[in-house]
Amino acid sequence: GLIVLKGAEELGKKIDNYLVEWYNRDVGNKNPKFKKKSFIIENHCPRFTTGDAKGMIEDSVRGFDIYILVDVGNYNCTYPMFGRTNCMSPDDHYADLKRIISAAGGKAERITVIMPLLYGGRQHRRNSRESLDGAQMLQELYSMGVKDIITFDAHDPRIQNSVPLMGFDNFFPTYQIMKEREERSPCSLCANMRRGMLANAARAAGCGVLALGHHKDDAAETVLMNLFYGGRFKCFHPHLYMSRTQIRVIRPMIYIEERQIKLETERLALPVTSSCCPFGGATKRDEAKETLARLMAETPELKSNIIHALKNMRESEGWPGGMLNG
Repeated sequence: GLIVLKGAEELGKKIDNYLVEWYNRDVGNKNPKFKKKSFIIENHCPRFTTGDAKGMIEDSVRGFDIYILVDVGNYNCTYPMFGRTNCMSPDDHYADLKRIISAAGGKAERITVIMPLLYGGRQHRRNSRESLDGAQMLQELYSMGVKDIITFDAHDPRIQNSVPLMGFDNFFPTYQIMKEREERSPCSLCANMRRGMLANAARAAGCGVLALGHHKDDAAETVLMNLFYGGRFKCFHPHLYMSRTQIRVIRPMIYIEERQIKLETERLALPVTSSCCPFGGATKRDEAKETLARLMAETPELKSNIIHALKNMRESEGWPGGMLNG
């Protein structure tokens, strides 16, 4: 059964529609007796005048696998207290989650919490005498009988170490986000998200340096894209420090051309993984690659000149912002 808490109704309805369609296609159509209209189990968390609340589940959950969907980041939900309207905070949503788990009374076979935005996820480590809300939340849910947590893009995946005996599924919906945004050229967004995921994976593995495989052609193509579509002469740095994740990023192949890497890969018979990009072959980077090839036919040293310009570019050589005003 699916228990949808206040604030997650829209997502819960979509999940329920998918489950009903899938179940009836495989089971319900074969035996109409088992056909289902919904997997949602009605629940409520009514509040008293003082703001206190209680959790109520309308149907039996005995022997069921229960999935509880909660959106702790939904501030549009409100409740009255002493005649005033208050917006629900993450603390309020989390308190309602615990009330519903308590209302199940240990009768469910298994409880899984679906929490797209992880409660306390930003407070995942202690810098001084301060609370560890994220880890405490996971341990509290585990003690209440929750077997699994499903979340999306946790701020620091290492938080799962606080509950080694509880399932912790951390999904990265990169493609779904780009599809929803209808990005015409999603390369920049995808690159930022992939770099963030790689940095998180590096931290989880105890690594402090992340080596990326960008080469000379990538740098030249990036300069052309920024020049044509962004109006600036700019490229990624071969060496930088990501302060949020505390990871140092290096690009050791930045001075090597793509064709040289391909030749060495073939010579050493190294395994090559094909790109799984759903937009492959139709991006601005592909257009920049074709443009660069055409320009290289007339100016073979173009790539080297672009790299040389990046190395020698000084801020004083640019035009001041107000030079052409007036």
